[in-house]
Amino acid sequence: MACLNPLNMKNYILYSLPLFFLALTQCTDDPIPNESELITTVNLYFQSVDLKDSVKLSFFDPDGDGGISGTYAQSKAFLNNTHYNLDIELLNESETPVENITEEIHDEKEAHQFFFIPQDTSLLNFQYRDFDANGDPVGLKMLMQTKGKGNASFQLILRHEPDKKAPGVISGSPTNAGGETDIELHFSGIAIQ
Repeated sequence: MACLNPLNMKNYILYSLPLFFLALTQCTDDPIPNESELITTVNLYFQSVDLKDSVKLSFFDPDGDGGISGTYAQSKAFLNNTHYNLDIELLNESETPVENITEEIHDEKEAHQFFFIPQDTSLLNFQYRDFDANGDPVGLKMLMQTKGKGNASFQLILRHEPDKKAPGVISGSPTNAGGETDIELHFSGIAIQ
């Protein structure tokens, strides 16, 4: 019968311990960090700078991406040639109580950016009003200008971990932003009178 040399046994234990601890750290029940949240509701609150007008645009999709199609709504027409402050609210209404995802994005500003892309810049224009600790845009707060009468359209995109230093990103173009798309909505037929 072969005997184990105590010196070799000691080396075996020393070399095995790191693998044991590595295996332990791989078997946790912690959730995956930055896992995508379910967003069922997007509310865009517009208040004219002169405080004489307010409009709400909303998108509701009870089951999130896929399944039932979402619905868009506009509370009333925008006024022509008017500047509006815009505040965004993102909710998960499938939870009780309702989960406010806006707060999470606010807390993780460096890792998020909204993009507003008007189809016709002769009708709408957007500018950022909020920035992260690095001075890069976030987009939870925007300034929108209506510049003509008619029906306008714009695309709204929320990116997670975009490259905010890439060309054009700071001015609101998602082309070089990269990252993961959390939301992509198309608001169309927006009335401006």
